Amino acid sequence: MSGMRTGKIALGIVAIAACIALAALLSTCGGKQPLLRQGHGGQAAGGTFVSLDDTLAELEGMECPEGVDEELWGELKGALGKALICRAGSPCPALSKPHSPIGAAQRPRPTGDKFVSTPPTGEANRVNDLVTIDINDKTFKLSWHYKNLGDYDQNGIVAVEDIIPLAQHFGEDATPENEWIDGDFDGRVHISDITPIAINLTVNVDHYDIEKAEEEAGPWTSMSNMPQHSAFREARFFYELVFTGFPSLWLRVVPVDSEGTPGEASNAVLRPSREPIIYEVSPTEGYQHEEYAFSATVTGDEPLTYAWDFGGGAEPDTSSESSPTVALADAGEYAASLTVTNAYGNATYPFTLTVSERDTWAHTWGGQWGEGAVDMAVDGQGDIYVLGETNSFGAGSDDVLVLKYSPDGDVLWAKTWGTPVGESPAGFALVDGGLLVVGDTYVSDARRDDVFFLKYDLDGNLLWARVWGTPDYETVLAIAVDDQENIQVVGEWLVYGGEASLLAAKFTAEGHRIWAKTWRGDRERFAVCTAVDHDGGMLVAGRAQNLSGDHDVALLKYTTAGTLQWTKSWGGERDEWVTGLAAASGGGMWVVGSTRSTSDGTSDVYMLSWSNNGELLSANTWSAGDSDIGPRIFLDNGGSVYLAAETMSFGPRRALLLKYDASGSLISNKVSSQDWLRISSLGWNQSGDVYLAGTSVDAAVSWTDVVGTSGNIELATGDLSGIESELAGTEGAIEGFEVSPTGIEDIGAGSVDVLLLKNVI
Repeated sequence: MSGMRTGKIALGIVAIAACIALAALLSTCGGKQPLLRQGHGGQAAGGTFVSLDDTLAELEGMECPEGVDEELWGELKGALGKALICRAGSPCPALSKPHSPIGAAQRPRPTGDKFVSTPPTGEANRVNDLVTIDINDKTFKLSWHYKNLGDYDQNGIVAVEDIIPLAQHFGEDATPENEWIDGDFDGRVHISDITPIAINLTVNVDHYDIEKAEEEAGPWTSMSNMPQHSAFREARFFYELVFTGFPSLWLRVVPVDSEGTPGEASNAVLRPSREPIIYEVSPTEGYQHEEYAFSATVTGDEPLTYAWDFGGGAEPDTSSESSPTVALADAGEYAASLTVTNAYGNATYPFTLTVSERDTWAHTWGGQWGEGAVDMAVDGQGDIYVLGETNSFGAGSDDVLVLKYSPDGDVLWAKTWGTPVGESPAGFALVDGGLLVVGDTYVSDARRDDVFFLKYDLDGNLLWARVWGTPDYETVLAIAVDDQENIQVVGEWLVYGGEASLLAAKFTAEGHRIWAKTWRGDRERFAVCTAVDHDGGMLVAGRAQNLSGDHDVALLKYTTAGTLQWTKSWGGERDEWVTGLAAASGGGMWVVGSTRSTSDGTSDVYMLSWSNNGELLSANTWSAGDSDIGPRIFLDNGGSVYLAAETMSFGPRRALLLKYDASGSLISNKVSSQDWLRISSLGWNQSGDVYLAGTSVDAAVSWTDVVGTSGNIELATGDLSGIESELAGTEGAIEGFEVSPTGIEDIGAGSVDVLLLKNVI
């Protein structure tokens, strides 16, 4: 027999310590306990079975194959015997590894005191490599590999004889020549591969049903079958089945056991075709005046030509591109179609294009003295959380304000928290099943600023409050959350009477310090914003005072462990203020702020693009004419870039909203019609609705297009030296005052209120 292995192979500490005689196993567990095995023993409802004694007797009588080490053979037989006894329900130690993918879904079903046979079931036992191959016009081939975990000799049934190929390949790494014997998928053929034999004993494949359907979701009907041959195989068994003609569009195969019971269906595949066939078009619905990229699933010989007709529902309304991007028209239903043509013919796919109008609303909320939004988040259910500041409901100082809205804009709850000396929230995040608020507090016992953390559940219950700090002053200006739900905190660290240093720190979601560092120079430096890089590192943007007393942009990149990788500066003859930072979707970062180095000293908005290694890629400005300041940056799920800024080009300060595509090209620029409106945060739900949170005097908000001037700006870049220090700090609990206030909605209660807008843009 080819493929025999010679030589003594030690099982090591993961195997059974010594060969255990089967008679001893029987005397330990005792009694006849039925296990199924096709063609032996009795008949049960729905399948055949065999007793444990008969199976163990057969196993004991099996002689060592030629070329297999006798001691190894005995140990494998003993291990399989023990696994079978355990499978039968006796209290024996399990042999399978904790990570074994063989689960209950693959096991034969128990009926009374018997186990009834099944075909292969469960995701691990599913054929997942079914493919179609075009042979010639109207002829194609289906192919797939046999899948039945534990059937290592591939004769159609899992049986005790399957330890023979296991013994022959024992100790090998899994390769295409033996991979079907690696039953636990850990990359090696060894002792734990006995477990699939015991778990799946008598799981069998009599034949495969070939099924067809017009839709991928079905309904499915049988069109042919392929018998499972029972010969021993030393290479992975591979099926091929040739079809002539045009069956249904979708095909799959289903294993069926000797009792006629179907098992786990394979992946579904499309049959190939020479003539065009259009299977589906996407999307078929959307929102008015928004852009969508259309695509279709099409088969047929190339070249294919496309003819889209949106029936008046889009601009442009026709296209010859395979995947056109169009803007949808006003709300309504439009009779659209796609026609695809090649040398063998054409196919037309009519569809209804449904265009809807997004839900829009605007709400304010506040008390007597004034509120303002700082941050916003949207959870997976579409509920909206707004973080803000208030001095209307607390102890006379600024307090933390947290609001939760329903997707329809109803206030579900409102909470405030504070101490008598005042708190300044910087941001919050949905982490660990709750809401974590981070900021700084001027704690009363030491009269210094420290970092505080508040943890709420999603019903507004305060779970805990903690503080971290040093004997000096920590001011928090921004936070970000990495993939591990750790919290990046940046801001300013100050020794009384000294120059400000940049603060960068990382905390767990429970508010415990992972690392904290300062970075200082000859003059003041502090961080304003942070983001998580595509590799999980920490990006920091802030300001560094230069020798002339003006401020330049300072950029830093830390690793996840807090190692400083590089520092950069950017600036001109006057002040450059950084106010926003975002990690670009393809790597690198966007940095935004205001510059006074472009003209006569008025402020223009700038947007910088930087590479991963700190190289400036582009620098652009935008101006409405006079003092455009304070942009914050936000990225939607499609990679579009939004800048929420303020402008004084029209008299009193107004909100300014700029939208760029992923490459940095300006798409739109709008200004609010209302004075003293500020947008602090943008967010999106899973349906693409956009929310804006900010501060306003009332809820009547509208936007108009504004003319602006774009341009390039060339200022000096360079490396920025500094001195790093590690901060240890101390942490502890902090007591505050909680209030569940009732605010006034939509009519303006005081000087300014929290503003929340949905699709008002």
